[in-house]
Amino acid sequence: MLRRKQEKAIEMLVSGRYTQVEIARELKITEQTICNWKKDKVFTDAYENAMKSSISSLAPKARRTMEKLLNSQSDNVRFQVAKDILDRSGFKPKEKIQTDFDTPLEITVDYGDTS
Repeated sequence: MLRRKQEKAIEMLVSGRYTQVEIARELKITEQTICNWKKDKVFTDAYENAMKSSISSLAPKARRTMEKLLNSQSDNVRFQVAKDILDRSGFKPKEKIQTDFDTPLEITVDYGDTS
């Protein structure tokens, strides 16, 4: 179970508005204490859960932004957004390579950031 200072540190870390030094100063602990907490599984699990929760709250806005970008003047922007939406929806292209086996080998090719 996390102590109150650990919970507050996680809250401040997730907000992205504070440096580790500022968090240590605010909580009246050393920066080394925060470093030690970051090695603790309970702390890191709580931090990851808080980050996921924070990020998931932004998903609807991000989706609306991508939808608006589909109407961009730039062909490249429209292409990248459409590709990203399709990739994330499970329509990522696959390449099949014929092998000496009976079944073709399927490979998913990640073209990465082409911008």
